[in-house]
Amino acid sequence: MKYLVELRNGNKVKIEANTKNHAVGLCREQFGVNPKNVEEYKGDGFISIFAMILFAVVVMFSFAVAGA
Repeated sequence: MKYLVELRNGNKVKIEANTKNHAVGLCREQFGVNPKNVEEYKGDGFISIFAMILFAVVVMFSFAVAGA
């Protein structure tokens, strides 16, 4: 899963981790500080679903044009 981690200096980074605690540990390891806030990142899910639907529509349309 992806987690959006807010660092003490205000920067936000996305971290790929198994759990929230794993994200905290990776943040500590990478940046040397405990994060101010850790939340599950949900932004990419909608975009990927939208892209899959759009791709399916384009493929169906191309088959329809090729069959006509």
